[in-house]
Amino acid sequence: MVLGTFLARRHAARATPRAARVPHAFQAGAVVVLGMIRTTPAVLAAMAFVNGWRSMVASALGMDAAPQDRVAMMSMRAAANQFGYLLGAASDGLALAAAGFSGLGLALGALFAAAVIVHAPALVPEAVAPEGAA
Repeated sequence: MVLGTFLARRHAARATPRAARVPHAFQAGAVVVLGMIRTTPAVLAAMAFVNGWRSMVASALGMDAAPQDRVAMMSMRAAANQFGYLLGAASDGLALAAAGFSGLGLALGALFAAAVIVHAPALVPEAVAPEGAA
């Protein structure tokens, strides 16, 4: 994770919602597979690398959202992150109890997929206003 965070730092200045979509989508698929089959340490290392990258991109996007008040934005990001931990622990605990590791993988995949959906409005190109429109 440290290596992913370190390498993503070089690209943080050019972070876009599209750049956040890829690691979220990768993690969504990876955790579903992780819940279904036994994996190798290399796969877990790749997931940690992508998670570090994802975290750096998301932090850069948060700071760019309101450059005049970065402290407030990062405070909100930290609070949302903690809420995500709580939501994940509750939903994943229920999934694990109800359906085992396969259910856990599906629940985690759904949560990462929801993170992709959060960025969906930024993925749609803005409509071009007709000439002369106010």
